[in-house]
Amino acid sequence: SYSLSDGSGMEVIQSVREHISQTPVVLFTDVSPADIDTESFEEVLVEYLNRDLPDAGDRLGFIMNDIIDHSAQVGLLTPDNEDERLKALEEYDIDELPIEESFQRITDLIATHFDIAVAFVGLLEKDQENFLACTGADWDSLTREDTM
Repeated sequence: SYSLSDGSGMEVIQSVREHISQTPVVLFTDVSPADIDTESFEEVLVEYLNRDLPDAGDRLGFIMNDIIDHSAQVGLLTPDNEDERLKALEEYDIDELPIEESFQRITDLIATHFDIAVAFVGLLEKDQENFLACTGADWDSLTREDTM
């Protein structure tokens, strides 16, 4: 139902979006769109589907598959402050800092201490992650879509 005991479904969506702004949302309800207060929730709704439609379950499955396929193509979702993060990253002149040896020691210690095969220190830039040090693998960089 659209109305909940302590608010509305739209408020739940808004709360989720405050934490993870690019979360896909489907409003699957028997409430008519005309009866849903969306004025204060602009840009929150991705998709509306009336659950009273005869094939609503099938349509919901199709929509969810489409969202999953689209999200997989997008790759890593970026945070709201991505531009600020990238500007801050640019301010560090990593190439001129004598850090490679220190980071290599850190990754060696992490791999040994936690008995893990691979440990790394990387910088996530706009389109890729560049590894400053890596123990247990020969990685220089990965495209952003392939990062964790």
